[in-house]
Amino acid sequence: MKLSATRSVRKSLAYAREHPVVAVAGGVGALTLVGGAVYAISTFFGDNVVIHTADGEGAGEFRTSAARIGGALGASIYPAHNAQDILNAIRRHRRIKNLILIGHGTTTAFLRPGSTGIRVGRDDLPTWVSTQTFAREVGPRMSMNGWIGWAGCSSASNPGESDWSTASYGPGGERSFIAQIRDEMARTPGMLWGVRQGGHTAPGHVSANPGVRECPVSRSQIGQPCASVLDQTWGQNAYQTRSSAWVSAFQGGPAEAWISSGQVAV
Repeated sequence: MKLSATRSVRKSLAYAREHPVVAVAGGVGALTLVGGAVYAISTFFGDNVVIHTADGEGAGEFRTSAARIGGALGASIYPAHNAQDILNAIRRHRRIKNLILIGHGTTTAFLRPGSTGIRVGRDDLPTWVSTQTFAREVGPRMSMNGWIGWAGCSSASNPGESDWSTASYGPGGERSFIAQIRDEMARTPGMLWGVRQGGHTAPGHVSANPGVRECPVSRSQIGQPCASVLDQTWGQNAYQTRSSAWVSAFQGGPAEAWISSGQVAV
């Protein structure tokens, strides 16, 4: 435990040297000064937050998944009807450790694409918030080593990438919805070290779909492909058949555990 904490602090201090603007929580006694940047131990901690689509097609499944994931994380759970609801939920938390968003997704939008939510484009509140505004709002609130899980279809795929193709098993998605948020977050002042996000590469039940990619938030990753985290043990054959057995095999399984925390538990 002591060795692990020491390594984490060293990494954080290295980040501080490169990024002198960091958020500092008040009332913290353990502070370290490095290169003019103040590092606070409290930045490792934060709230767990789950936001889900509240109405329309699939709302029942999203609500059920949110209750299951939120219960496992001990998270605050918020239903969202539009973009303003998403921002309001996020603004209730000064620091967030795990942010899980559950809803409909595409390569360019999230929540209820075509109607309301987060999109690649411009702000039009309360209906729409742009990926740029969302990233700037969320980024500085994320804790050290924080996780953002997008439980929405195709959020980690490039526009035009074939659904259910073999491309979903490999790296890619450098122009995907989550990659665009990643790139904007990486440019945002106040971002802390080690934030990661991930999402699905194709359509499928959000609590089961094992096609996933991960995009670490870092200036060095801007414009780079996201990494594939699909493992053979997650059931590639079941993924390819997309049968009812596929859903049963993964409901509440490894894919959901990964989306919930960024950790693979096979």
